[in-house]
Amino acid sequence: MQLKQQIVFLVKTGIADVADKNGIWNTAQ
Repeated sequence: MQLKQQIVFLVKTGIADVADKNGIWNTAQ
């Protein structure tokens, strides 16, 4: 369970990081 939560966290932060670098994170929200 801990590993799954860590993977989900990494995926979410990874998506947020990519979206921020592309400048679409703020407009997406």
